[in-house]
Amino acid sequence: MKVYEDDGMLLDATFHVEHDAGALALTFDSRGGTKGSSSARNIDYARGLLRLLERLRKSGAKIADALIDSRGAHGRPIEERRLLIPGRPYPLEIDDPQKLQRLLAEAQRKSGRPGWGNPTKRIRIVLAFSGSEPSVEDLERDLARPPGYRETLSVAAHALGSAVRGQGYESDPAIRHVIELHAMGLAEAHYQKLGFDVENTASMQPFDFRCTRDGLEVRVEVKGTRTGGETVDVTVAEVENARGTGWRTDLFIVHQVEVVRVDGVPVASGGMIRIIDGWKPLDAHLTPTRFRCVVPAAWPPT
Repeated sequence: MKVYEDDGMLLDATFHVEHDAGALALTFDSRGGTKGSSSARNIDYARGLLRLLERLRKSGAKIADALIDSRGAHGRPIEERRLLIPGRPYPLEIDDPQKLQRLLAEAQRKSGRPGWGNPTKRIRIVLAFSGSEPSVEDLERDLARPPGYRETLSVAAHALGSAVRGQGYESDPAIRHVIELHAMGLAEAHYQKLGFDVENTASMQPFDFRCTRDGLEVRVEVKGTRTGGETVDVTVAEVENARGTGWRTDLFIVHQVEVVRVDGVPVASGGMIRIIDGWKPLDAHLTPTRFRCVVPAAWPPT
């Protein structure tokens, strides 16, 4: 499963939970490849691990053991694989997630076997709970998603009346407008936080923002929806721009947006963020939903 940031942004950080000798164990995948290349994986390793530790702390879990779980470590004695933190015997209290993350990284660096010395390896964290132990499915869901996700989802599903998965068509223009503005605001703040100069081009170009930094140009297409966002509506011009060269196009989706009315005026908030870096839609991903029909001057045609 992927880890979400607290603001709903999807991180490139992968984990899974399973039963291990009568306990729950969390396996966090390693980082690898070159950032920006097709081989890059789990590039948000540090942020993802920190979010998991924060959420484990809130769940009341302790760390009963932590082991290197890379392919080269399999078959080695447990004592060689264990991540040792000076002065901190197991089980570990997650009293300071940020500090604990640094200590786990340092323990990886100090690992004694050749090739084990980097701080972003695949690791296995065995968990202990003082109270009732959650199910694998519940723990994975609570760790992957930001606080309040399940509550937000249930409210959205109730409001929609059914679990609509695609972007769909929002019939109320006022609601469409506030969802669009909400999604645009989140996208602008995200790229500004990354150090980009952000220009709003929505009224002039077939993309919503032009973001520039150190010679890099990123064109951002923003989509907002109250649904799950598995499909979104795009125009021919948006597709042609995304397939262009000389720049990168990102698809920034804010899905499961909540809309309430305050004094009769719709107000949008919340939602989950998914960003597809370097979006280049394939023909297989596109479904025609409308055609322009030329009306013949005479019928039937001769």
